Amino acid sequence: MLRQNAFTLIELLVVVLIIGILAAIAVPQYQKSVERSRASEAFILGRAAFDAAKRYELESGSWPVSFDGLDVGFSYESAETPSGWSQMLYLLDGKFALYLGNTQILVDRIGDRRYTIVFYRANNSIWCGAEGVTGSTTADSQICISLGGVLGTPPAGCSRNKCYRLR
Repeated sequence: MLRQNAFTLIELLVVVLIIGILAAIAVPQYQKSVERSRASEAFILGRAAFDAAKRYELESGSWPVSFDGLDVGFSYESAETPSGWSQMLYLLDGKFALYLGNTQILVDRIGDRRYTIVFYRANNSIWCGAEGVTGSTTADSQICISLGGVLGTPPAGCSRNKCYRLR
């Protein structure tokens, strides 16, 4: 009588199928977690820059025109500043752009994701704007919600279709 000491082709195919199904479920969840982590880090850096700008304004009586004079340190790459802004920097290996304006500090996600975190000077409010259509929740909207965002009507200047108040 012959003994079978190996797996059959069907058994191997079933194992490969199960691994494929698990990977199809796990990879998108992992990508969402990584993006939420990046958004949280960008929020923290933007908040630090905003708080430093407010301290600068209290000490000097004027809003800063550059990040260089602020008492906050973070690694960045210099960038050509677009018109309408005082300064622009790239943060987190170029995944985010940090803008300094006359009325706000803005952190913009660069690449395939499209959301923006805006720190408004006038009323100390913080908003997260996301691309999306009315009635649907996009992955970018979910990032804003994960930061504690509540859908609302922002001050003028929200550059995204949906704006969530973070504070």
